[in-house]
Amino acid sequence: MLDTKLEDLSRELALCLKCKMCTYGDWPENYPLCPPYFKNEFFTYSGGGMVYIARSLLMGLIDYSPAMAEILYQCTTCGNCDRICEVLPVSPPHKSVTDIIRLVRSQLVAKGQTGLPALAELGARLVEEHSLVGKRSSEHLADLTARGTRGPVLFAGCLTAQKRPTVLRDVDRILASADVEYQLMSDEWCCGAQAYDLGLWESLPSLAAHNVDALRALGAEQVIFLCPHCYRFFDKVYPSILNKDLNELRLMHVGEFLGELAREGRLNLRREVPLKVTYHDPCSLGRIAGQFEPSRDLLRQIRGLELVEMARNKMNSYCCGAGGGVKWAFPDFSRETAAQRLDDAVATGADTVASACPLCEWSLADAGGALKVANVTELIAYAID
Repeated sequence: MLDTKLEDLSRELALCLKCKMCTYGDWPENYPLCPPYFKNEFFTYSGGGMVYIARSLLMGLIDYSPAMAEILYQCTTCGNCDRICEVLPVSPPHKSVTDIIRLVRSQLVAKGQTGLPALAELGARLVEEHSLVGKRSSEHLADLTARGTRGPVLFAGCLTAQKRPTVLRDVDRILASADVEYQLMSDEWCCGAQAYDLGLWESLPSLAAHNVDALRALGAEQVIFLCPHCYRFFDKVYPSILNKDLNELRLMHVGEFLGELAREGRLNLRREVPLKVTYHDPCSLGRIAGQFEPSRDLLRQIRGLELVEMARNKMNSYCCGAGGGVKWAFPDFSRETAAQRLDDAVATGADTVASACPLCEWSLADAGGALKVANVTELIAYAID
């Protein structure tokens, strides 16, 4: 993808029919699912509209500009348009709608035309601190008991380390109870997933090479990701960045890994948790990676917990508003979208909204509201006797 040019996609860019189906979920409900389109109510802000922007660039009708960035950086890369569009994929070599958006963003960055101060700050952090959220503290490493020198490697991710540090400690408690020893990288860098979405592509090869080299130095055979963005990016994009496969590494999201432990009877979920919980599907884990059930299965095993579904769920889940770098580029819009998602949760009568993504949790918690926002691992850890 990093070597792709708009010229390579000339036929594909000509195929959009302006049908607007990229903005809706599945029939018959046809839930509205594209946050920037339903905020701005104008086709240009939809996935198809952004494809038309790319086509107009290719035809020389418009040029890169901050005004263009104002539109393109509102996309949360939730992936609904990628799965719902049945027109663009007929043209090989296929690139998804969100890949086209990422490509144009990368050119806006390269040409200095984003007009977004946050991007310059993020780019500098990636180079100087190898993180999107500033220099990592050691808070998330406190009081770990199952960390050792063998076993799977846990990849925490920037957001877990800095914004949701209790997630790693909860997972540590779960693994200690299951008698699972794990390793941590001594110098974990940002995976690059959000940088990829934001068009900050220059730093990606060094980030990927560092992390893979560090994993190999540990003799890693299995890597467990606490963040689905990290998981997806390692699995789907690292091979193309590094021009080599990662077949020697078994990559799993933590929910999938804990599901294996549960099936082996190694999770000691004895404590009752009398909560009514609704589960928010992270776009990167659900719609994009296809994992809808592992987290739900874990929640169903907790005694006393009632799991209820939001109307927009699974493949038709609504984005938390933080993906695609929107949390940094347009924080107010991100909070508006998160508040809409919380409205979905409140409508279920739940007192807790749980997710399996630190970015979603950060976004939903930042939007305020009466509901408790929790990681699935927090509820599992609490249920352990």
